[in-house]
Amino acid sequence: MRYLYLLLAGVLVNSLGSGLTAFGLAVFAYTTYGTASAVAMVQLCAFAPSCCWPPRPAP
Repeated sequence: MRYLYLLLAGVLVNSLGSGLTAFGLAVFAYTTYGTASAVAMVQLCAFAPSCCWPPRPAP
């Protein structure tokens, strides 16, 4: 059970890091280009893999 909690903590840290990176890139795109479309494109590219390839259950 201890390894499961360790794995879940790792997944939480990974998700948090990915989200903060996407947010930081969106802020950078807005300050660089000043358009909402640049921010939307960054957010789309950041979160599209999680929508297109969701985790699949083991067979």
